[in-house]
Amino acid sequence: MKNVWMNESDSKGLQVLSRRLEAATGLSTDNKEEPFMIGNYGIGGSYGVHPDYHHPESSTDNRIMTTMTVVSSPVQGGTTVWPFLGVSVILQKGDTLIWKNLSNEGDPLVLTHHAACPVLLGDKWIVNKWLSYNEQWNRNKCMRTAVNKSMK
Repeated sequence: MKNVWMNESDSKGLQVLSRRLEAATGLSTDNKEEPFMIGNYGIGGSYGVHPDYHHPESSTDNRIMTTMTVVSSPVQGGTTVWPFLGVSVILQKGDTLIWKNLSNEGDPLVLTHHAACPVLLGDKWIVNKWLSYNEQWNRNKCMRTAVNKSMK
């Protein structure tokens, strides 16, 4: 996979997508650490099994949710799979897939490791936006956190 990172302010299309993602999730798309990632998978392009959350010991703000919008879908191949959940999804141009990476307590959801299967014919273009945990406080102040977990 080849990718490039773009800020929302660089593109009217990304601004529109950002507002739609906020409406769909109820969460802020303002992620100061990570702009949008635009990715391209050509013939044979794939991405191995990985999580989208950062490990708890990381000092980086964690990704509470992933959004993946398909700009161009391959003719064959390119399926997104969650092997630990037994789920596979074939997306078409214009589809957006959204999944959580963290529990409400902020713990990694380890079953969300996923992969992109190889593109066999055509190419696949996606736009990813990761919604950060820390940016949600202004919208979701009552969200349970890891701090609250110790108070149970």
